[in-house]
Amino acid sequence: MMCGRFALYADKSVLESFFGISVFAGFSRRYNLAPSQSCLFIKGEKGGNSVPSYLSWGMIPSWARDETIAGKLINARAETINEKPSFKSAFSKRRGIIPANGFYEWKTTGKSKKPFFISPIDQSLLGFGGIWESNSHLGADIVETFSIITTAANQDMENLHERMPLILPRESWKSWLDPEENNTTKMLDLLNPHPAGLLQLKEVGTLVNKVANDSPECLSPPERDLFSSLD
Repeated sequence: MMCGRFALYADKSVLESFFGISVFAGFSRRYNLAPSQSCLFIKGEKGGNSVPSYLSWGMIPSWARDETIAGKLINARAETINEKPSFKSAFSKRRGIIPANGFYEWKTTGKSKKPFFISPIDQSLLGFGGIWESNSHLGADIVETFSIITTAANQDMENLHERMPLILPRESWKSWLDPEENNTTKMLDLLNPHPAGLLQLKEVGTLVNKVANDSPECLSPPERDLFSSLD
């Protein structure tokens, strides 16, 4: 599974400046965002304008009668997004951007899994490509959910994991967010791994393994590194 955990802890003013949006007053920093949780999602309007929203992570297609499907649809593979019934319509009409400082991935070493935090080398922000859906079959309220699109790993990531989130270049955001941009070929051309050289990988402690842990300490190095720094 990829991507299954990410973080968004930028200052509100930095976030607004980077993405050109006005974030809700109740925005709070998150260090360990997980599926089923609500998080900032930028929808698009006609002309590619940005509309910040809070959506639940894990897509529930418009036709679904059971919300448990969300756990299976946290990611949409770029290679099949235009073919899968759960994703095809959303990819055509309901694309969006998920802001992030970085994301987590686990590397299996023997019988253990080591968590890593992957973020921009220049400490800027990332815009993951996503798709969203609206469902009115689960109760009185309309439920809006999203999936993060994933691609094959680039050279920055390939030694850690075979998949990575789709990272959209800033120059593509306007057309990506425009629901009237229905040139499928043009949109599919954006579904490629980001060129190498953007990301850095940092091993972190196992605190992040537990979803309930959501603090800056999730980004701290493993304890063995902390102890060695005291020598």
